[in-house]
Amino acid sequence: MIRIISSLLAKASAILLIATTVVWLFRLAVDKGVIKESSKMFQFTKFLQNYHKIMGKLLFICALIHGILSSARLLSLNYGTYSFVAIFALSISCAFHKEDKDKVWKIIHRLISIAAFALFVIHIVDIA
Repeated sequence: MIRIISSLLAKASAILLIATTVVWLFRLAVDKGVIKESSKMFQFTKFLQNYHKIMGKLLFICALIHGILSSARLLSLNYGTYSFVAIFALSISCAFHKEDKDKVWKIIHRLISIAAFALFVIHIVDIA
């Protein structure tokens, strides 16, 4: 039963990580003018942005519980742990969102996002 729950949480984490990444990519496309403000894709992007923080929080919770329930030792050095550390760092970087007027946090948040996604892909390849 624990393995089933862990597997479901792993799938939920994967979906949430991909969804939050897609939101970011859509936002970049809007900023570059690839997605026009008059399009339905723009409206969809705005809709997704409203749920970005919620998806990030759910990702953190699902990844944490998945890690606790996984068959690997907790805090063992593997790509799943590295992925979680990156997700944790993403969560921490959000705390500086409002205080950072220079938007340095955004650069850091995006760099950590790239690292988290790369580590996630390596983790999936490693366990497959």
